[in-house]
Amino acid sequence: MAYATWLADALRAQGLRVHEEGGWTSRGHGQLSAIRGVMLHHTAGAATGNFPSLGVVRDGTGSLAGPLANLGLARDGTWFVIAAGLAYHAGAGGPWRDVAANAGNQHLLGIEAESVGTRNDWTEAQLDSYPRGVAALLAHLRMGADRVVAHKEWAPTRKIDPAHWPGDIPGFRDSVARILEGDTVNWSQTWTNPVTGTTEPASVTLRYMEDRIVKRLSGAIANAGLDSTVSNPVVNTTEKARTAIGYAEQRIINGVVRSVASLLDGQQTEPATPEAIANALAPLITSAVTDALGQDNEEQANAIVEALARRLAE
Repeated sequence: MAYATWLADALRAQGLRVHEEGGWTSRGHGQLSAIRGVMLHHTAGAATGNFPSLGVVRDGTGSLAGPLANLGLARDGTWFVIAAGLAYHAGAGGPWRDVAANAGNQHLLGIEAESVGTRNDWTEAQLDSYPRGVAALLAHLRMGADRVVAHKEWAPTRKIDPAHWPGDIPGFRDSVARILEGDTVNWSQTWTNPVTGTTEPASVTLRYMEDRIVKRLSGAIANAGLDSTVSNPVVNTTEKARTAIGYAEQRIINGVVRSVASLLDGQQTEPATPEAIANALAPLITSAVTDALGQDNEEQANAIVEALARRLAE
């Protein structure tokens, strides 16, 4: 059991803006038990102001004493370090992984990010800073992105937070995983979206491309002539090729982010074309398809790449 007095240093080490709220190193409802993950929240606070919920998160309400989270995230991306000890943020819920039912406060760091919670009002600064900050905490704890849990996953019958995050919580965890794996793309970099032609931060373009590619992936597979029967070398069964490719599909989707990120990193001035993005994905798709169907299926992989390129160009 201990106080997490390392919070501010871990966030600053990743280049994040940090505000240390007075007395935070000794604030809490006693000490934390072994930390086993990070819980995400939104404040459901006021629609204006940078971090209008600070007072409530730090001091609590008339019915629940503060602190109500260990950390807060303001709309400008600044991290507020509020309490190193136990905070009343999780409430009844669980169990989750190795955290027993109703033991979230003791074992999970709680983050309250400023958002009204009824619509997508996440700022670009928060979209960049929230996953980066969580990755910084997990890196310090030597944990992976699988140790991120949303309040609504902990208590699904009574909580909805954090709501309206692009890509929802799986997308959030994917972003954290990218960062932990050493992604160096500056997601605040402004560039031209190659499909819409708008000027925007790279993070916005990436989410657009992820959504566009993933939605078209199943259609591309369905139209690539995969009705033949093959032996799936992974599970040693005979089945339609489109069924076998399901074993590769998740690897393709996970790799979309890295491929587009790599492309963005090399496109500082000239916008990429949809075909270029498809070409960036081609090696990944080819590898995943041949892994699922065997080394003699390069033709099927090429068919998927071609179908995906056509759909991206639509």
